[in-house]
Amino acid sequence: MDLVKTLLIYMMLAVGAAAEAAPSVTPPPAAAEPTARPAAQVIVFPTAAPTASPTPVPTATPTVYTTLYVGDRGEDVKKMQRRLTELGYLTDKIDGIYGQNTKRAVERFQFYNDLTVDGIAGKATQRELYENPRVVTAPPDITPGPTPTATPARSATVPIYYVDQNGQLISQTSVTCSGSTTIYANSNYVPAGYVLISQRSYNVTVRNGVASPASVTFRYQYNAQPTAAPETVTIPVYYLTDTGAILYQTDVTLSTGKTTSIPVIPSLVPEIYRLVSASTVNVFVDARGYANPASVVFTFRASTPTAEPGTKQVPVPVRYVDEKGVLLRETFVSIAYGKSMDVYASAGILDENYRLISQSPVNVRVSRKGEASPAVVYFTYTYQAPTPTPTPTPEPEPEVTPTPTPEPEPEVTPTPTPEPEPEVTPTPTPEPEPE
Repeated sequence: MDLVKTLLIYMMLAVGAAAEAAPSVTPPPAAAEPTARPAAQVIVFPTAAPTASPTPVPTATPTVYTTLYVGDRGEDVKKMQRRLTELGYLTDKIDGIYGQNTKRAVERFQFYNDLTVDGIAGKATQRELYENPRVVTAPPDITPGPTPTATPARSATVPIYYVDQNGQLISQTSVTCSGSTTIYANSNYVPAGYVLISQRSYNVTVRNGVASPASVTFRYQYNAQPTAAPETVTIPVYYLTDTGAILYQTDVTLSTGKTTSIPVIPSLVPEIYRLVSASTVNVFVDARGYANPASVVFTFRASTPTAEPGTKQVPVPVRYVDEKGVLLRETFVSIAYGKSMDVYASAGILDENYRLISQSPVNVRVSRKGEASPAVVYFTYTYQAPTPTPTPTPEPEPEVTPTPTPEPEPEVTPTPTPEPEPEVTPTPTPEPEPE
């Protein structure tokens, strides 16, 4: 509007100035009739509407996210916990500590929002968490995110049943087994007067936490006539590693009615192992032949093998494992500095049901500095359940055709031999007398 007013004033001043500069007009004659002067027309020029200057839109500053890991603390973690709680992924307290529950909530959020499930709150995860208006909230039933594969169990609990000759349970116990374990019958679990009628021991093999056989049953029969108490009993002695692998197994015979100290024999295991249990175990055998404890266990732990400078030998571990990597047995071989050796898998070191599936032999080379390559020799085995021996079907006996009994011959009465007639001597005819 100010511009319009300015233009109008400018035009009025221009018109006035032009009138003053014009020459004087000769008046018309008196007789002449005055002519009416036309009214001045004011011309209004259209003005363009002022163009409004656009208000500049402020440029959004991109948010910088800091990657958060398990163990982080602070306000960033607390902010993330609040957002996860709002979306239903976190039900734990908001404490600003990136713990396992927070990591679990991040994994769930990543799983349902098509992100890489790693439990790390990186830039992509936080942008999805804070900026996406269509972010997926937690469903009522949350599917667990990926969990690390559990390490296969090295041992298993095997139930032991003591039953009578009719299959009735007398008592029950259990024992934890690992690797290959021999379980012996313990008569302490049955009343007096029962006699063992099944085999005395069973071998149990544990693979990946599964025992074979899954249970052991000892069968007894009641004997009204008590048998004489044995003078000696035999119990098993185990040399085990702290991981449950059997290094050595033997038996010891003890006298009844006394306590006997069973000492450890370190020479039965490789020198690399160090005893971590008691060096002696006292076993009491009562007058009935019941031993307590029923078996002796010595536990060892492997120490880091070091080469003695004087011998210039490097002990190299040889480990027998199954296809899951579970240690079954471990031995050592000594190789001189600067030498190499082909290490073979020992044929009788494991149960006969284990079959070697890895390479044998393995060549090990020891440098002049005593560094072995490879540092550890592994032989991998697979377990094959024993195939039961089929019961041979008895061949049918050949049909025997009975020999006909010959009919008795008719009794023949012997014909009597006629007696010979007496010989008759002829009577001589007398000669006629002469006339």
